[in-house]
Amino acid sequence: MAEVIKLVSENTFDYACQAFIKPYEKDGNIYYAAFCPEAVIYNDKLNFTSRYIVTMPHPEQGTIQFYLRILEDTWILDNPTRDNRNEVEEYNQALFSHDYNFEIAPEIIAWCDAAISSHTM
Repeated sequence: MAEVIKLVSENTFDYACQAFIKPYEKDGNIYYAAFCPEAVIYNDKLNFTSRYIVTMPHPEQGTIQFYLRILEDTWILDNPTRDNRNEVEEYNQALFSHDYNFEIAPEIIAWCDAAISSHTM
């Protein structure tokens, strides 16, 4: 996978190099999804989490956001179950996990995987 963020110098970076918008069609309607690498401040520095934040319209919820992470070369919904975590994962997920109150169809996640994979290669 290509670098998500292009460092211009020690303190300067090009964050926009991997943020993108992609249209998709469903039931004759054209929608969009915006993909943006997630960043957090840690130790007074901007750090990237290796996840993407996806923003898109949902037919019943309006605009939604969800997170994707890479697992074995596939971008998947980052929605871990609390029952399957060890202590380190528990700490990390307390920082980064989200419980979604909506369903995302598997074909949308597959489409997101293809969109990110084709954009970052």
